[in-house]
Amino acid sequence: MTHQLLRYLGRMGEPLFLAQAPTGYPDIASSWISADMLLTRMNFAIDLAANRLPGTQMTLETLKDRDGLMRRIAPGSLSPATQAGLAEADGNQAIALLLAAPEFQRR
Repeated sequence: MTHQLLRYLGRMGEPLFLAQAPTGYPDIASSWISADMLLTRMNFAIDLAANRLPGTQMTLETLKDRDGLMRRIAPGSLSPATQAGLAEADGNQAIALLLAAPEFQRR
């Protein structure tokens, strides 16, 4: 795990191995929904999809099979608005939008 990835985890409110409760990080919206947190998550998704995080790699096969990736990430739960946005994007941009989508953020 790289320092850049660890920094992203910390900025997203989930620093590695630092959850205080024995149940892990909270999964209620008030704990992680804010403009700053959502922007950080979107920036993380963009950097991940663009292969800008050392130690991670999105392959061409992943980018070509966008529908398969959508089924794995958010099976049957993408809203019409998210689907419309993804239909207008391509390549890395589509993957970043999918990872930043509200449906993925809730999982």
